[in-house]
Amino acid sequence: MRFYLATANKHKADEYNQIFSEVGMEVALFPNYEAPIEDGMSFEENAEIKAVALSKQCNDFVLADDSGLEVAILHGEPGIFSARYAGNSSTNELNNKLLLQNMFGKSYRSARFVCAIALARAGQLIGTFRGECKGTIAQAPKGNNGFGYDSLFLVSPNMTMAELSPEEKNNISHRRNAADRVIAFLQEVSKNG
Repeated sequence: MRFYLATANKHKADEYNQIFSEVGMEVALFPNYEAPIEDGMSFEENAEIKAVALSKQCNDFVLADDSGLEVAILHGEPGIFSARYAGNSSTNELNNKLLLQNMFGKSYRSARFVCAIALARAGQLIGTFRGECKGTIAQAPKGNNGFGYDSLFLVSPNMTMAELSPEEKNNISHRRNAADRVIAFLQEVSKNG
């Protein structure tokens, strides 16, 4: 089975390719990808906007995700604004710096990564699948792998997601949890014809 992935984020594409290739599914980047305006109020709504809009442009399944970090004591921030937390032209470094500033002096550091995947075809939403990975926010960045907030996201008391190998991350990540739900759904659809 083959489907298009609606993203311009190479890191996401690499993670999805690894996950879906394990079960013999092929993921291709959507050609000439131009993201529609994401004006939803949740990860699910933004993923659905992208998947439905882009699925009108091809005959294949289109998978789109919206994902980010939610910090409990910050009332869910940065949430759906994770990629542009420090402004529209922000970088990973600026986003991480702002998060650490906002967490200064806070002892309760519970957080979770959230991923919502929407699957669509021919302009019709087929389903939306959510995955999460729980952790805490570190006092300072640690690790060189991953991207985004990975260097601040502790998956154990002493290890950030950025210290995991790509394979280790793909076994526990929010993206993996959501993708496993997509895989189970597609396998069931395929089995039932």
